[in-house]
Amino acid sequence: MDEPAQRRVFEPFFTTKNIDRSSGLSLSTAYGIVARQGGNIKLDTARDQGTTLTISLPLVEVESEPGVEAVKPLPVGRETVLVLEDDRIVQSLACKFLKGAGYKVLEAASAADVLAILHAQREKVDLLIAGIVMADIGGAELGAQFLKQRPEGKVILLSSYLGKTGGRDGTRGTGFPILKKPFDATTLCTTVRQVLSAPPQSARPKAPIDSLAFRKS
Repeated sequence: MDEPAQRRVFEPFFTTKNIDRSSGLSLSTAYGIVARQGGNIKLDTARDQGTTLTISLPLVEVESEPGVEAVKPLPVGRETVLVLEDDRIVQSLACKFLKGAGYKVLEAASAADVLAILHAQREKVDLLIAGIVMADIGGAELGAQFLKQRPEGKVILLSSYLGKTGGRDGTRGTGFPILKKPFDATTLCTTVRQVLSAPPQSARPKAPIDSLAFRKS
């Protein structure tokens, strides 16, 4: 643009087109919007190089809408978590959430596999997450066996129904904290972090429920 055009570029209805062509308000409208927000538009133009318009706006702090909670980061950790759940979709989802939060995750295919992993795993296993009712053993009994081999470990049981028997301490009589299914990443990772940071658990649950002995093959 030449200098006269540059001086008038933000004027309403200004145009360099022929008089029989329509004129617009695009740049003047844009300038008004930006100016009302405390910003400015910088014009850079040169012959044979075209024209560049740069919009600058001030930084502002955005407040959350009433009733809308800000998204909080997931509680993270570096501990090793062993997971067993009969519902493979739930197990896969739990493992995905935990890996995303930084945990090292071991997946078991059965209760017998849990014990095999514990026997073969030289490093520390900090937490067992297991279904409260499973095909070959109850989660409470498996948790007790886990703590016998890993006294410093922790146990969380998964249940799809707590009902009115959840108990004041949330253990439903098992002696272990219970997480209700379905759960999201925040609920799982928050529960895991709280349990891992809590005092040691008892090596034997108070009153194991749905507990079965290993089936003989």
